[in-house]
Amino acid sequence: MPVFRRLFRVATVLLLVAQAGFAAPLLFSVQTRFQVAENLPYGPTAVTPGVAGLDTSLGNVVHNSWTSIGSDSNGLLYNIEWQFSSTKTLEQRFIDAVTVGEAVTWTVTSPLITGSQVMSGTWFFSHTAGDMAARFAGSGDGLFLGSGFSADDGFWGAGDGTLDATREFGDTIASNARWGFGNNDSYDSDYFQNSSSGQVLVLNGVFNAGPSLPAGFQNQVFVNSLQVPELNPVSASLPLMFAFLSLALSGSRRKRA
Repeated sequence: MPVFRRLFRVATVLLLVAQAGFAAPLLFSVQTRFQVAENLPYGPTAVTPGVAGLDTSLGNVVHNSWTSIGSDSNGLLYNIEWQFSSTKTLEQRFIDAVTVGEAVTWTVTSPLITGSQVMSGTWFFSHTAGDMAARFAGSGDGLFLGSGFSADDGFWGAGDGTLDATREFGDTIASNARWGFGNNDSYDSDYFQNSSSGQVLVLNGVFNAGPSLPAGFQNQVFVNSLQVPELNPVSASLPLMFAFLSLALSGSRRKRA
């Protein structure tokens, strides 16, 4: 009997450790051509790949990291892992990304480079994006509440130093951005070749590599939730208990042999 109690305790501890480290990626926003920031629909409803929108119903999701994936009709363009310096809700992250900036370490992988690039900086979504708390204060009716998540500009990406989609802040996005997609000091409906205005797609530090966005381009952003899923502790512990029991019995057989 003491052996079974010890096995149960070990299984329970491992279950709790596994739950504590749980990070479920939840798709909360997709940006596409002409719907980046100022024209980005938002509201308490789920978004799907390929369709622009931002799900404000996930505003209370606690996290410390994001993942953003840029792709076109030919496949992956980049994968950006965002590691924030603090743990917050999604709503608070955007409030601070407008008012004070967010300290981030980015790790980027892409078919365009060998290995990965790691960079750090302070990310402002856009310091003139407006009242983010109001954006997340939806009615919960499952509908997009508006088509302008940002009042003015917004950048979803990585770089060195300070990033801010609004040029009047010092045009830092033009010199510091390395990867990502956004709207910089113009309108979502504008895309200019070799210019830092309007929509910008940045690939390995190169802005607006062509006269238009690649066909089928989209930027998907996931919040990696730190919230523990609801599990039945007994049923969830059974696989671990049986695994440990099997090991214990096989060890006993080896000793008897």
